Amino acid sequence: MHDVVTTTRSRAVARRRGATLIAVAATLACVACSKPGSYFPLEPRLAWEYAITMQPRRGEDTAGPAQRGKSSMRTMARRELGGREVTPQSIELGGGFATIFRLEDKEGVHVVATQGPNEPGPNFKADSFDLRYPLVAGRTWDDTSESLFLRQPVEVTGESLIEAVDDVVTVPAGTYKKCVRVRFTTLDGDVPASLGGGSLKISSVRWFAPGVGMVKYQQDDRSSAGSGTLTAELQSFKQL
Repeated sequence: MHDVVTTTRSRAVARRRGATLIAVAATLACVACSKPGSYFPLEPRLAWEYAITMQPRRGEDTAGPAQRGKSSMRTMARRELGGREVTPQSIELGGGFATIFRLEDKEGVHVVATQGPNEPGPNFKADSFDLRYPLVAGRTWDDTSESLFLRQPVEVTGESLIEAVDDVVTVPAGTYKKCVRVRFTTLDGDVPASLGGGSLKISSVRWFAPGVGMVKYQQDDRSSAGSGTLTAELQSFKQL
């Protein structure tokens, strides 16, 4: 997602566009809505637009220049994939496209596969949960996240926690009540030696509104090899 706000990056940055797009697309695609009150249904022909701000840090506390842009997303017709019915979500980011394949069952919402720019087909992965049911404060589950401020994404293991189910959140698209707030915290993360080495800590917070999906997302990366904060806020939501 480092390519969110510029189309004139260096050749080295361009080579990592696909990987970083998948890293953030998997997060931003945590949205879809088909029936009032649902936080994570996956109905086709829905579209969202997010305002994106990436704020890198130089060192521990010195902010670099902010990078701003937009990401658009839509759900597409359901299809069979690996013997299961999934909903593809197409994400456009900085001129690149990625697809996330999801399904919902009684346990929660799963990511089944991803497909990045220029990849010939879906890459299957062990199911990970965007939300786990029931949606009650205190609910936890094992989870993973990916860095956004290194030369290439690095995955860390951690835990997601439903902290609240009644937040009020204001974003450019409006004010939303009874939002579910989910916090991710790194339990174990390291930067590979090829990227500079050291520890990697990722924390994030997502807000999901009933009848809309994810309305706000904040992620904070901390490592000696690359640190910064990403914020995504919903600008519009509509049915196509």
